[in-house]
Order: sequence, then C-alpha cells, then structure tokens
Amino acid sequence: MSSPYRKIAAALVFISLGFASCDKSKDPTYSVIPELTYKSVNTTSVSYKDTGRWEMYYDFVDGDGNIGTDYTDSALVVNIKNVTTGVSYKYPFPYVPPASRYGKKYLKGAGSISLAKNVFFLPRIDTIHVERDTFKFEVFVTDNAGNQSNTISSPDIFVHP
Repeated sequence: MSSPYRKIAAALVFISLGFASCDKSKDPTYSVIPELTYKSVNTTSVSYKDTGRWEMYYDFVDGDGNIGTDYTDSALVVNIKNVTTGVSYKYPFPYVPPASRYGKKYLKGAGSISLAKNVFFLPRIDTIHVERDTFKFEVFVTDNAGNQSNTISSPDIFVHP
C-alpha cells in the first residue's frame, strides 16, 4: 500500500476504548498474552456508496497491561485483515495514560474498530463480484512484549451498491 493511501486509510480507521473499573480488593490474575472477545457489529450489510461507518465491538484484557503505553502512537499493534481480499492493515493501539489504569497490573476494557464503508468495502472488480460481494474481517493485537492475542472474526459482511 502506498504511503499517502496508508495515511488516508489510517485517518479513516478509529479504534476506541472504554475501561472497566475494578474493585481493588479483588485483584484478578490474567494471562500476559492479550485476549480479545468478539461482541458484535453494527451491521452485516454495507453499501459501498454509503459514507457511513461499519463498526466491530470487542472486549480485551492484557494481564501485564503492557499495551497502549506509547503516547506517540508509533507502535502499529492492531492488526485488521480483510479475509476475502487478503489485504491487511496495521494501526496503533490507543494510548492509555497511567492514571486511567487505576494502579492495576492488567489492562481490561472494551474497544471498537470503525471502518469507512466507502473505503474499506469496495467490491472486487471482477465480473462476479462487481454488484455484490461478501467480506469478513479478522482482528488481533500485539502487546509491547510481542505477545500476540487470539484472533477474532466478524460475521460475513454483505457488500452491495
């Protein structure tokens, strides 16, 4: 992917997070390998002419909390792959300031991937797929120690004009 296109694509992807507060007297133990749990998507039918956004929601936990620690957003650790086309994208995990970590060793929260429909859902241009297509996305993250999370998948997303 060319550099200008990558910058545009990166600007069109938003990853948001919500953090769960925990009772400090009951500090659970989690694996140092990040874990993602698929929750839902906002739609399974997308028009590539629409300028709206497609979103996938998930929960995450990282037992040693060493993800989202780079305030410069230079670490590309959120990996999104369009399984249908084979195209992959990498983005920074949003910075989570120490004050938001509530003094916990682990980091636990909810996140979402938000993709611009008219950019990420263009059907393939071969004769069969030009009027309709079906995409599927996979997502995983990598923490600062290089531990790769499990991979979560979207349901099939039907793409049409």
